[in-house]
Amino acid sequence: MLTSVLAEAFGACRCVDLAPLSRTEAVTLADSAGVPGEELVEAAEAAGAAVLAGVPLTLELLVLT
Repeated sequence: MLTSVLAEAFGACRCVDLAPLSRTEAVTLADSAGVPGEELVEAAEAAGAAVLAGVPLTLELLVLT
């Protein structure tokens, strides 16, 4: 429903899922934000939250935390 409303308003709307980040990509992105990426990913894994490190928005949340 929302997709059709947005398509009508803007002319096009796509509903897509982004592929999860690889471990290397997550580490690199965290490192680029000034956070030790390897440590962050290891901590996420130890907490059972590794999936959060694999999505850019939630990785950013982890970095900010």
